[in-house]
Amino acid sequence: MSRNPNYKGRLMEIYEGQVGMAESEFTRTWVGKLTNVTTQNGEFTFESTDLLKDLSKIDVPPKLDIKLASDLSAVEAGQITLTSVEGLGSAAGYIRIKDEIIGYATINVTTKALQTLTRGAFGTVADEYHAKDKVQAVRYYAPANPWDILLEMLRVDAGIADADIDLAAFALAKRTPGNDKLFRAVLSEPESLDKLFFEITNILDAKAWVGEDLRITIRRNVQNAPGRVYYRMTDGGNIVDNSASVDFNEKSRLTRMLIYWHKSVLGKKDDPAAFDRLDIAVDADAEASYGDVVEKKVFCRWIDPITNEEDSAETYVKNLGMRQVRRSRDAQPLIALSLSLRDLAIKTGDHVRLDTDELVKFNGDPITNEIFQVVKRELQDDFSLKVSLLRVSTRRLALIAPDGYPNYLTATDAQKEFGFITLDTGVMENEDAGYYIW
Repeated sequence: MSRNPNYKGRLMEIYEGQVGMAESEFTRTWVGKLTNVTTQNGEFTFESTDLLKDLSKIDVPPKLDIKLASDLSAVEAGQITLTSVEGLGSAAGYIRIKDEIIGYATINVTTKALQTLTRGAFGTVADEYHAKDKVQAVRYYAPANPWDILLEMLRVDAGIADADIDLAAFALAKRTPGNDKLFRAVLSEPESLDKLFFEITNILDAKAWVGEDLRITIRRNVQNAPGRVYYRMTDGGNIVDNSASVDFNEKSRLTRMLIYWHKSVLGKKDDPAAFDRLDIAVDADAEASYGDVVEKKVFCRWIDPITNEEDSAETYVKNLGMRQVRRSRDAQPLIALSLSLRDLAIKTGDHVRLDTDELVKFNGDPITNEIFQVVKRELQDDFSLKVSLLRVSTRRLALIAPDGYPNYLTATDAQKEFGFITLDTGVMENEDAGYYIW
């Protein structure tokens, strides 16, 4: 096997069980893609990456060695003959020749021809070409909800089975709050799938990872959520003595966000000149308080004012930027600490309410009831559980509360997951951070 390169990219699963157990009773402890096999002294070593990291090895659209088999006039709409159609699939699609994108309705595998053409697709201009001119496959993500496009990338482009995807998590993110605009993109040059996938999660302000159940899961970065379950964690009750360390994580702070959007079809994805629109979200108060500007640039090829109604698209982009800027006004410290095995139930992505003196308030008091999210979880050789906790912004989202809720000062923690009217100063009556419109 170590001399056979065909194993690369194959699915690798590890199951564990006890002698005498039926195979169906074994527990799957790993699923990923094979990357390397080596042998030494009769022993084999298998190397594998998880399904999410493996996206970096997939090009979309694929790199293909295809050329024109004959000349093509600027007005030909019947068919194109190529040197090969391998890798183009068997359905309708698009190709690129120089600066023109051409659509086709069918593929004739026998004659290596693309038939029933649409010349000058997506606003490009039809031209004439010669035999041996390079032909590149094009990947078109048709207008769809962005969470559905993320699933399409996993299912179609990466070939990942639904059993290895946390479909409920994607559905929850899609319907919370359920007002995302349609995304679409025309990709005429190969790019790694992981960049495309995380490009969208970054725009949507979400995290994606492989959970402890070995499924790819996802979650929006929202500060509060009605019905959310919190794990209580304290110095005396959970945290192993002298195990904590703090990273103040200044790089997480943000005062403004620039979103370039409505990209030209053939423009470079990271060239501002390729985009027709620019929206800037600024937290002027943060810039005044900190005395500096911390800027983030986002190049968004997925949103345009044609697929979506122009005014609603503009509002949507503005809100995308402002939510991230508000959430990231202050640095979000990271606390790394160890827990005992009795806390094994806590999982990556869970939220905790933390009491600890490892991180203190500006007046020196230990933090109490502060919200953090588990962003890393590792079982150690000494059977302790090492976790990294990311502090969640105290600037909450204003979510409509049911009738009859009390005022803020008498509300429970669970009731405060909804929204309350904030003072003109942006804080609550007891100086807690206020709520902001989604």
